[in-house]
Amino acid sequence: MVKKIFGQIYIWLILLVMYLPILVLIAFSFTKTIYIGQWTGFTFDLYVSLFEKKEIMIALGNTLIIAISSAIISTV
Repeated sequence: MVKKIFGQIYIWLILLVMYLPILVLIAFSFTKTIYIGQWTGFTFDLYVSLFEKKEIMIALGNTLIIAISSAIISTV
């Protein structure tokens, strides 16, 4: 019983170590500053400026075309 509990705690700690940095990056992607570690407020400004760039939109379109094409081909 104790071994099972420690095993579950170990798994949850590993998952926390793996996913916590991703969650922190997601949270800090909505801040006004471009530097991580300094929270200055919630905003979508960085995402707005990202999607205003023509090159990013072309890359996003190409990615969607490849993803949809591969999904269709894999199901046929």
